[in-house]
Amino acid sequence: WVAPSSLEGDGQRNSGAVFRAGREVATGRGTLIHRWFEEIEWLDDGVPEEARLRTLARQQGYNQSLDKPLSQFFALLDGGPIADALQRSAYPTSEPKVYRELQIDAPHGDDLVSGAIDRLIVSMKNGKPEAADIIDFKSDDITAAEVPARIAHYRLQLMAYRSAVASMFRLPDSKITTRLAFTELNRLEHV
Repeated sequence: WVAPSSLEGDGQRNSGAVFRAGREVATGRGTLIHRWFEEIEWLDDGVPEEARLRTLARQQGYNQSLDKPLSQFFALLDGGPIADALQRSAYPTSEPKVYRELQIDAPHGDDLVSGAIDRLIVSMKNGKPEAADIIDFKSDDITAAEVPARIAHYRLQLMAYRSAVASMFRLPDSKITTRLAFTELNRLEHV
């Protein structure tokens, strides 16, 4: 089996990229942000309470200061493209179904992809899947100029997710959108 994240870049591991200063803190912050986004089905229903987010951070073993991550997270929810994508109104179907951290095991080429999709919204019509939107949260500390390279870097991972969703929900690729949510920039980009 293959983890979707192993498909990042060209699928080859680069030891220099894996072992760099600050990676553990950045990875911990990224895991924390993912966990916080998992709390949101629809932003229309309200933002998670700060006390709940602090509890989740402790449960995750996050031992850094929470002031900056909390401030950034609430700013993301306050407006912009990521907040817009978390609104029920972003999906004009009458029956959107949200999956958060959806575990997948699906064929992708000659491999079996096993992992979790951060956020999947399946638009239903008369109880049947009609379309799907995959959102993958990325907490990379990048500049706007680096976004195109990061999109290219994550493309194979998102294509694996698309393949899995197509198989699971019997949807054609043309009915599945894939987007990267760059949390540090509050940008949502189609892949």
